[in-house]
Parts: sequence; structure tokens; C-alpha cells
Amino acid sequence: MHDPLVRLSSRGTIIVIEESASVQELLEHALREAGHRVLVTRDPREAFELARRVRIDALVCDLAIVEQRGSGLVRRLREMQPSLPVLYLVDQGPAGEEALEDGSTLQTPFSLDELQEAVAAAIDRRTG
Repeated sequence: MHDPLVRLSSRGTIIVIEESASVQELLEHALREAGHRVLVTRDPREAFELARRVRIDALVCDLAIVEQRGSGLVRRLREMQPSLPVLYLVDQGPAGEEALEDGSTLQTPFSLDELQEAVAAAIDRRTG
């Protein structure tokens, strides 16, 4: 169950990078329900262009997409916003067992509550 105070203090603009339309829809719904403004794309280049136009409070992205097509994305975003929280969605297995140096991880499968809490925690760490 969520702590309503955490949810209220942790609202922000989130960019989600996810290839699957159905997963995009679920992520977007869960984050909007938590009070966030959500911008969704499947293209890391588009995410960068969005971040150039809008101040973002967190990036939620499928690790596989960023590794395959988003080389340097997090580095470039952090040049604009040095303390930008990044939450990587990772499949079960060795890659999902350790937190990445430049962000946090959320291992699939995860509940929408876990997603909301992980994003809130990432934003709180940035502002705290």
C-alpha cells in the first residue's frame, strides 16, 4: 500500500521509453494515477528531444532499448540535468540483479504499485 505523503511529494514529469504499446499504456496509466505528467516514446532520440523542450524529473526506460539504440542517452540527458533520476526496467536474470551505476533498476515482472513507489523514491532522492 502507498504512503499518500510520499506520492504527493514526488510528483513530476516522467519520460518513459518502452517499445511495447501495451506496456507503454500500463506504465503511463500507473504513473498518471500517481499524479505524474507522463511523456511516452519508444525511441531514445525522441526522448532526448522531449527532454530538450521540457524539464523532466525522471526517466523510466527499458534497459534493452537504451543499450541497443540509446547509446549515450543518459549521459547526454545528465549534461542537461545532472541529478536526473533514471529507473531502468530490466528482465529477470543477471542484468537485473545489480543496480546500474547511473540509475536504479526495477526487475520484471513488477507490480504497478512497485513502479509508482520506485519512481517516487527516485524523485525523492533527487530532491532530498
